[in-house]
Amino acid sequence: MQESAKNSRDRTFWEEWRSLIFFVVVMVIFRSAIADWNGVPTGSMKPTILEGDRVVVNKVAYDLKVPFTSWHLAEWDSPKPGEIVTFYSPDDETLLIKRVIGVPGDTISMQDNQLFVNGKAATYSRLDDEIVRQLDDLQRRHHAFFYEAFADMTPHAVMLRSTLGNDYGSFEPIKIPQNKYLMLGDNRDNSKDFRRIGLVDRSRITGRAHTVAFSYDESYIPRMDRFTVSRSQLEINSAASTMAIIDRMIAPTRKFSNCCTLRFRYQPIPPPPKKPTTVAARNATSHV
Repeated sequence: MQESAKNSRDRTFWEEWRSLIFFVVVMVIFRSAIADWNGVPTGSMKPTILEGDRVVVNKVAYDLKVPFTSWHLAEWDSPKPGEIVTFYSPDDETLLIKRVIGVPGDTISMQDNQLFVNGKAATYSRLDDEIVRQLDDLQRRHHAFFYEAFADMTPHAVMLRSTLGNDYGSFEPIKIPQNKYLMLGDNRDNSKDFRRIGLVDRSRITGRAHTVAFSYDESYIPRMDRFTVSRSQLEINSAASTMAIIDRMIAPTRKFSNCCTLRFRYQPIPPPPKKPTTVAARNATSHV
């Protein structure tokens, strides 16, 4: 009798809860292998991605993995320069979000925050004021802001400290070996990237940032203007036309402070092809 009653309770429990259990299992597998949203607690990707952003990550952008592992079942694409990706740090296994700068076969170097890709200097132009206004007054006063572009990559935003150059803003040329990638943060002087953790193995990359799904500031007040920022906007970081950017090209030499002058080569950046804005897009716990 007791065994029959127990079996009856078990059946009742399963019938009542099986839909919820199935849903939870499917969602966990989905977030592990297909797509996930990552919170960004630090400013290493400013001004493109801000603290408090919640970024949707496409985990099948490049390959398909066994859920909860890094084992590849299939691979159909590779990260490209300029794309924002999430990956596990080779230093401490922390999940990070950075921009791809160097891919296998590239030779990358940096001199006083000036990037060189395969011997050619990256081009820099003035960043749109609308983007800069997202940051607080202190950061705006102590940083310089640019669009950076090289090769055929879509221009993206970077910020640099307006102070005397230091060792962190320079590194010797390095040729990227097979299955390795060089990552940098857009906040060049405040990012735990290649200069701290070295090159990142292809197997450590978990996905490509797609959309800022929602965002809130340090007081947990929603930033409505950052909801559904698409992948194309993450890459160019502005809805302003590239022709407007070219019109505001700054002089070849920009003085960051009385004690320091950085010399950049400014060249017109061709406008990227227009893409339709997608409505749909930082690190389960992303760190600097």
